[in-house]
Amino acid sequence: MGKRTLVADTNEKQFKYVSFTDQISRISADTISTRLKLPGEVYEHETYFYQAVAKWNDLDYGDDYKAFLDDIPYGELATYAQLLHYQNQIVDALRHHLLIPGSKACITLLELSVALIRDLNDDFYPHLWDYFDTIMILLDRSRHEVDILETGFKILAIIFQMHWRSIVTSLRKTFVRFSNLFGSNAHYIRRFAAEAFSFLLRKSSTIPKLTQFLYEKTAEEDDKNIKDGVVQLLFNGIKGTHKQFHSKTNELLTGYVESALGLDNGHVRDMALEVLLDVMKLCVHWAKVEYSKNVTEVLLRLLSEQLSKKSAESNIRFLLNLFVPWVTERHGKNFAHPVELFDILKLISAKQHLSQLDYVYLSLIAKTLITYSSKFTDPAAIRQVISGSAKNYLSSINVASVSSVFSFFTELIDLSIFDIWCVSSVADIVNFCLKQNFGEEILKPIVKFFAIYCIKRKPFLEEITEQRKLFFDVAPFAKLRDIISKKASLAHGAQDELSND
Repeated sequence: MGKRTLVADTNEKQFKYVSFTDQISRISADTISTRLKLPGEVYEHETYFYQAVAKWNDLDYGDDYKAFLDDIPYGELATYAQLLHYQNQIVDALRHHLLIPGSKACITLLELSVALIRDLNDDFYPHLWDYFDTIMILLDRSRHEVDILETGFKILAIIFQMHWRSIVTSLRKTFVRFSNLFGSNAHYIRRFAAEAFSFLLRKSSTIPKLTQFLYEKTAEEDDKNIKDGVVQLLFNGIKGTHKQFHSKTNELLTGYVESALGLDNGHVRDMALEVLLDVMKLCVHWAKVEYSKNVTEVLLRLLSEQLSKKSAESNIRFLLNLFVPWVTERHGKNFAHPVELFDILKLISAKQHLSQLDYVYLSLIAKTLITYSSKFTDPAAIRQVISGSAKNYLSSINVASVSSVFSFFTELIDLSIFDIWCVSSVADIVNFCLKQNFGEEILKPIVKFFAIYCIKRKPFLEEITEQRKLFFDVAPFAKLRDIISKKASLAHGAQDELSND
């Protein structure tokens, strides 16, 4: 039987990767049962393997197949007891002949492997990982041979479906084996690794511990392929079908996040955040808005719980970061809870002990207000969030904190209600800063903001055909105006002195 290959000719069959979930769904009860007669058929022998050998003997697939038969006592494998006795010899022969370069018997040997796995069932487990490695090498080597790829992935799905109960008891060791697959040059092998491991992850009873281990290994390896593999497997764990999420999303995502919050090592924790941010981006682009709630409701619940516990600011910061993709990706259209998020942001802005949430917090407020401005109709609430969050951030006034706050205001300039509802909050912060510190460096980010604000509202034109109109009330900024005027006057005076000299 010739091998079908992947070539440019459109008449040739092209390999189409079948997802691991679909592979599992295609496995019938008959496939994973052992020593059972199939409906309507009567067999003279007890084992599927013996029947399969007899079938392929009749078809005669040439010297490569005959060489395999020479390495096993195929005439003595009719009973399960005989098969069990010779199992090591059979498995070793299959592994050896599958990896012979150029062998024309690979499909035959893979089909025999299915029969052997069905016969041995639980007794195949001691051979599982050696055989797994053999199949992965074969798939990587045979990336242009359609039949081998299709049959190989089918066998792996059968193995995992039959033996997942044993595999999940040692998932850490399993991940170590899978980590090499994430670095494969073959995209379908990387995809299989993520999908297969996520299938096992859903079966695990120790999701937080396992996920924490994944973060640690990702940080330790510092390999972009490993990181991408972990992102893909965590995403596939909660990914469902038809643009929905899996029924275990609540349990899994809670485990993902809580295990990350429990990390003490700063480097590992940062890596966990990077991983989860990428997972969130994949979620945003996967689901429709009506199904995205399964993920975002978990995030809102976890954030509310951390606030009620008065948890460390680091935990609040971590969770706020996870909302950024939902607000920014796809123009925020897949986020179903902008009002609920705004209420939490308002709650945070009123808590003075949450004083040093990083800039992501301020940026998230700005992006939420701009993206969903039509949903917020209470000017007092908007001013509270803007002013309260800025003052909390300025609990320690220095160049960095003032620069961050006025970068935040710069982000808000594009908000349609900024001139009407938000400028008063800016005035509060400007006067608050000026009371605390009059340093030159502190003044620069404030002046820079007003320069950008004024140019955006009233761009410089070569000819002005009408009188400029005020677009905000300057009265609350009288102190800032006086300081700038004084400095401008001093600078002008110094320039005159230089000119006279």
